[in-house]
Amino acid sequence: MDSAGNFIDIGVYEYGQTDSIPPDTFENPGSINSINISGVYEQQIKIVPNPAITYFEINNISNQSYIYQIITLEGKEILSGTIKNNHKKINTSTLKKGIYFIHLININSHQKFISKIIIH
Repeated sequence: MDSAGNFIDIGVYEYGQTDSIPPDTFENPGSINSINISGVYEQQIKIVPNPAITYFEINNISNQSYIYQIITLEGKEILSGTIKNNHKKINTSTLKKGIYFIHLININSHQKFISKIIIH
């Protein structure tokens, strides 16, 4: 949240082994509003639909294994599991409407990226 109490859109970002991140990865690095993932991860993982109503899918074209965690804005983990192939459908019908974060952790490299998902 900013000083006025408004939520700041942090988009999608990646952290982990920073030596593997190309120099042009971040757009306008001085502003937290514009941190975006680029290159490899943006092309390998898609989360659709977003916003979601009863489900969303994580499509992983890299076929690497990931651990996923659905986290509330308060930091509480409410769902978790693994993605061992190129597709995972996650039921959101029991979640309250709102904004959540999806943490995806590569099982082999331990690199992690975070995206937000909106549940209607």
